[in-house]
Amino acid sequence: NGDWRVQESVLHGFSLLGGWPGAWFAQSVLRHKTRKPSVQLAVKATTALHCLALLAWLIWPPFSRLP
Repeated sequence: NGDWRVQESVLHGFSLLGGWPGAWFAQSVLRHKTRKPSVQLAVKATTALHCLALLAWLIWPPFSRLP
C-alpha cells in the first residue's frame, strides 16, 4: 500500500538483542510472517540462542558467577 515498513533485518536485530519473545508471540498468536521460511528460521534460531545462553548461565560455573 506504499506504507512505511521496518526492514526485516532491523526486526531480526531487535530479536537478537532480546526481543525474541515479541517475535515469537507475533508469529504464533498473530500469525505474522508465518509464510516466510527465512523469518521463521531467524526467530527459532534467536530463541534457541537465548535459551542456550540462559542454560549456560544457570549451570556452567564460569557463567553462573557472573552477576
